[in-house]
Amino acid sequence: MLEFFDTGIDGIELMDVDFNQIDLPSEIKEDIEIDLLREKPEETCLLISNLQGDEYYIISIVDGSKAQAWLLKTKHRVAGGGYKLFDLKDESNGTKTILGLIPLIIDFFNGGKVFVIDEIESSLHPNLIRAFFEFLSDQCENTNSQLIVSSHKETLLSHKILRKDAVWFADKVKEGATSLHSLEDYKVDFDKEVTDDYLLGRYKGIPNLGNWNHLQEMRQNN
Repeated sequence: MLEFFDTGIDGIELMDVDFNQIDLPSEIKEDIEIDLLREKPEETCLLISNLQGDEYYIISIVDGSKAQAWLLKTKHRVAGGGYKLFDLKDESNGTKTILGLIPLIIDFFNGGKVFVIDEIESSLHPNLIRAFFEFLSDQCENTNSQLIVSSHKETLLSHKILRKDAVWFADKVKEGATSLHSLEDYKVDFDKEVTDDYLLGRYKGIPNLGNWNHLQEMRQNN
């Protein structure tokens, strides 16, 4: 998957770390250990991100009773041969987003899950987002998982990626509330690309910008 999404990462290396030394509240670490012990230890591991330290850890149970942790580092090929290890904080925001999506993809195809992602396009190239949705769409025929995302990317409105009933627009009304309506509510041909109509405001859900002349007058008065 790292190669498919063109991350530039040539591999992953896991370094042993002391689980008790991970910079997380002790109560969270206790909950992690309890949850893992409830499962079959030989089949279960956990991917956890420490956002403060910008680090990813793999947590698993060893010897049937003890939590073991491994710090995830990325491998990059260097000129002249060999590899150099990078900390996650040295990777771009887009690469870190991809690293977070890969476990989601795996769990998605295991079935029986609902995933919610806010602003999925954050730090990602439009082609990567499109490839992500095309991949899930092509492979999900026998998968009973669901993915719910919010996005401002109009390129996702293609009927080749999403059905009309899968697209919902969020429209802010004058009272401050937000209303939701589906693309299915509109008389749109199945094969019609709707991106241009959306940007023109036909389906609402776009910013209601103010008068540019008023801003010019304010600047002149100051």
